[in-house]
Amino acid sequence: MIAAAPSLPIKHARRALAQALLGAPLPLALADADGLALARREGVLPLLEAALRASPQWPELPQAFRYGLQAEVRQAIGLDLFRRHELARAAAALAAGGLRVLLLKGNALGLWLYPQPHLRVTRDIDLLFASRAEADRAVDLLSPLGYEAEPDPGRLFFERKSTLRVDGRSRCELDLHCRLLNAPLFAEAFPFQRLWSQAQPLPGLPDGIRGLSPVHAVLHACLNRVLDIQTGEPQRLKLLFDVHLLAARLEAGHWIELVGQARARGIAGGCLRVFDETSALFCTRFPDDVLEDLRRAAASEALDWTRLTDWRYMQWRNFLAVPGWRARLRWLSRRLLPTHAQLVALYGAEGYARLLMMRCRRFLGHMISNR
Repeated sequence: MIAAAPSLPIKHARRALAQALLGAPLPLALADADGLALARREGVLPLLEAALRASPQWPELPQAFRYGLQAEVRQAIGLDLFRRHELARAAAALAAGGLRVLLLKGNALGLWLYPQPHLRVTRDIDLLFASRAEADRAVDLLSPLGYEAEPDPGRLFFERKSTLRVDGRSRCELDLHCRLLNAPLFAEAFPFQRLWSQAQPLPGLPDGIRGLSPVHAVLHACLNRVLDIQTGEPQRLKLLFDVHLLAARLEAGHWIELVGQARARGIAGGCLRVFDETSALFCTRFPDDVLEDLRRAAASEALDWTRLTDWRYMQWRNFLAVPGWRARLRWLSRRLLPTHAQLVALYGAEGYARLLMMRCRRFLGHMISNR
């Protein structure tokens, strides 16, 4: 039987939740509405339901908790089916237009890394194109399907949202990327052709849309987490569980390639940081020689990986990564005075003046807290 326990501090609750995904018993203190909310926030609720249902603990859990899990999993399955339908529509339109596309993040991983696609919770669909011109062309190809693109954010930003709205509500959001990462510091790290040459086919999708190779998927996950750290976004179990599962798929040759690419692109420290976080929560085993090679490479990298949470430092590094002073000043002006579309994407639908005030408060908060 499960022993009753007092409420767990959030750090211990997250670790207990992470271990439950691996088959460990879930503490009774988490088998309630708060536990459901935590799993939802961490993006692992369907994974938790699958792990608990396969365990001897399932019949012992409170009925209300089990019913809550099942109800949310049914919603997750329905949402996944809808998104995959939309992805198939988009893929067909893009393929008909002759575009090559890389499907990124959870939607791709759900198709080949996870036992079932709905187990990898996603919010939107991320698509990477070979160039800005091809991403702009994708906007035109997707328009007949009902997708409306936000205004072009400018040449110093590498992501543009296109949204399907029904009855005034957002039903599906596509993030159209012309670089793998939407930050000057990492924008040129992985050219599209290099990614495409090693990309893998995805089940149920035409050959014109592929997924990142396992090695590139790990590196992408690590850099996504690095971007979250520099902007103060909280750590989420779903991303680190991606890294945990990907690590189990890598063979000796993959690890050699990963270290080589991390060293060549100056991101060994970021990989090491994310591997440490993943291991702390999921007890993931990373090869000792890989960790040592990454430590040696990180010690000589230009970016100080111990300062990822230093907001001013990271903004300065991004500023320096923009090529040319004129472009740097344009980037800085967009950071200080974003467009209305960018503010709405960040903070929701409000008037421009109110959104700008929210932006200023956040900026001052970063400056004061040094994050």
